[in-house]
Amino acid sequence: MSIFAKAKEMKKNKKGFTLVELIVVLVILAILAAILVPALLGYIDRARQKQSTTNASTALTAAQAIASEAYGLNSVVDAATDGTGDAGTEIALANFTLGTNDNIAALTSIDDANATVTYTYLDGEISAFTYADDNYTAVWQPTTGNWDITES
Repeated sequence: MSIFAKAKEMKKNKKGFTLVELIVVLVILAILAAILVPALLGYIDRARQKQSTTNASTALTAAQAIASEAYGLNSVVDAATDGTGDAGTEIALANFTLGTNDNIAALTSIDDANATVTYTYLDGEISAFTYADDNYTAVWQPTTGNWDITES
């Protein structure tokens, strides 16, 4: 058998995909990706928002524990005036960075050094509470007990 005959026989037996078939498959994959990627990003954003809300709720519980303990021990950190010129009972405890503040970090499982918590309390009860991390800011509404979540 000559070389030309072998080449002709190999050309006949050659199996595979044509360029058109490969392009059609790639177009189908691109369409599926265009549909799925935004949906997955939406799931990721909702998961991050829920995580921020959960962290904020945990930090609120820790802040309430700290505020109750401070109120019970009468350890006033910084007495504020209540508008009458007298020292009021509203106390601004401070801004806390969760990764470095021993009080809140010890009471929570939040491991986010960039998250901050700001709160005030009145007579041992939290009257204002804000939690902020890299993605969201959560503000607690004490009258309704709900969270207002906004992107940071």
